[in-house]
Amino acid sequence: MGVHRLSIIIDAPADAVFALWIDLDRMGEWVGGVTGVADVTGPVDRAGTTYTVLFGRMRSPTTVLEADRPRHFRTRFGNPILKGESDVTFEPNGAGTLLTQEFRTAALAPAPEPHQHHVSMGNGRKRKVRRNGH
Repeated sequence: MGVHRLSIIIDAPADAVFALWIDLDRMGEWVGGVTGVADVTGPVDRAGTTYTVLFGRMRSPTTVLEADRPRHFRTRFGNPILKGESDVTFEPNGAGTLLTQEFRTAALAPAPEPHQHHVSMGNGRKRKVRRNGH
């Protein structure tokens, strides 16, 4: 099982960062390859809610394991090609938020290549986010 960890300081309060993180309509802005989300069974900030992340024709069923707004969000995801858990913390950092995500994955495919994305926080500011699979 691989472990991948990334951190970023975001110029926004933890409440706003958490709200954006669980906004499934915007997930494709920071998760490469996402083409949509389907089959949402309840509020995304509630443990037990399930949804399916779409990567074209590939589907990744996801279950919310823990949600403690605005501090912590943990999910289990997977299909036969890639499965694992994502554990995300949101910590105050000055006027911003330190977001740390740890992936624990088992995959038939190799680890993802580093990517950079620009994510709008909805306040006119964009943040460069480097996704690193190592």
